[in-house]
Amino acid sequence: MKQIFESEHICFVELSEQLVPDYLVMINDDEHVARFIARRSGPVTEEQERQWVRTKLENREPIFSMIEKTTGAFIGNFNLTDTAEGEAEFGIAITAAMQDRGFGTEAVCAILKYAARRGLRRVTLKAFPFNTRALHVYEKSGFKEYDRNENDVFMAYVPAPAFDPETVWSEHVQGVMTLYLSRKLRFDDRFFAQYDNVFGLDRNEKLRILEIGCGPGALAEALKLRYPNAEITAIDRDKNFIAFAEAHVPGVTFLEGDATKLPFADGSFDVTISYTVSEHVEPSAFFGEQRRVLKPGGVCLCLSARKSIVCTAPCLATTAEETAFWDSVSEEESDITRYGVRRYAMTEAELPAAMERNGFTDVTTGFAVADLTPDAPKFDAKTAESMIEAERQNDLEAIASAYSEHDEAAIAAVNRKYDERLRLYRAGEKQWDTSVSVTMIVRGIR
Repeated sequence: MKQIFESEHICFVELSEQLVPDYLVMINDDEHVARFIARRSGPVTEEQERQWVRTKLENREPIFSMIEKTTGAFIGNFNLTDTAEGEAEFGIAITAAMQDRGFGTEAVCAILKYAARRGLRRVTLKAFPFNTRALHVYEKSGFKEYDRNENDVFMAYVPAPAFDPETVWSEHVQGVMTLYLSRKLRFDDRFFAQYDNVFGLDRNEKLRILEIGCGPGALAEALKLRYPNAEITAIDRDKNFIAFAEAHVPGVTFLEGDATKLPFADGSFDVTISYTVSEHVEPSAFFGEQRRVLKPGGVCLCLSARKSIVCTAPCLATTAEETAFWDSVSEEESDITRYGVRRYAMTEAELPAAMERNGFTDVTTGFAVADLTPDAPKFDAKTAESMIEAERQNDLEAIASAYSEHDEAAIAAVNRKYDERLRLYRAGEKQWDTSVSVTMIVRGIR
């Protein structure tokens, strides 16, 4: 049975034919359950119930079962069916043996947290007026009655936001240290000449440069080192990134801001630059705002990560603890598409075409390659170990961003394997693991 999520005492799993005998006991219990279930019109046979389960699974209907963790006993079923954009209808049935034991309240509260994580703005339900026990549980869990008639009571719950839009990226998509350490490596002096060649900027000129979607400030830091006379401003809508950048990157002005509503006057900058931002923002808004704030003749630089080459050391293979952890996180919970990640990704041909379509001229392209191989002799020990630590942070922050309270074993396993990788490096036992990143650079003129 596939687990969807869990609470303190309950595992929430997909429907399963294994549980049909339990379903039958519940659905045919006239006194405690059946009279509260609208779909039942008489005794249900085993074959009818099996067909019902198969149909629901085939149609991927959001109906799930609840299992007690310690005993494996069946508790009941629930559904959370989408009715409109951002809304769902909720229903729950608990077998007689599990009633009056606290499972109902725990289940409803856990399901409402799950609804919030799915991004639902409103959950509704319909209950019978005579089912006073259920009505009490719903009210205790936060549902409010908004209508009733002689047959039904209508209730609604409005979940609190599952995430803060001002910290969603750093807390749920890519962590502060993941971005900072990986970008520090990509924009290291060893590789920056490749960018320089395409940027075509004068190092001695007093340029006004705006970085859009700066994250924790690694690219802005590299720009300040490479263009010391430039006045650099960097914005990001994630306040955790801005706080880190302000504390760690001197000589740059960091501001919270939106790429589609840049807080600057027309013609304010000589250069705009972004790295892995175009993928997440609607192109006309993304390029349109940059064109607005650039001076005539200003340069727009759009950097976009392309497909990488990755070869992992044997000691860094995914551990059993990590596999168990990620298996415990449902697809719905781990799916980051709800944050708009890569919603507007473009091919190597589409990206420069989008820049041209939005009013930029003299568009050119180039590519920069950063080959990060700790065992390569060209890298000193500090740089080599920073590559290993960057990967460690990536794995740790990925776990931290997932919705699970049971991450201790996975975190310990990640630290053990990266400690081993460092030991092998220091002992001179080469693994030749590598990560080769390719960045596309698109340059256009306002």
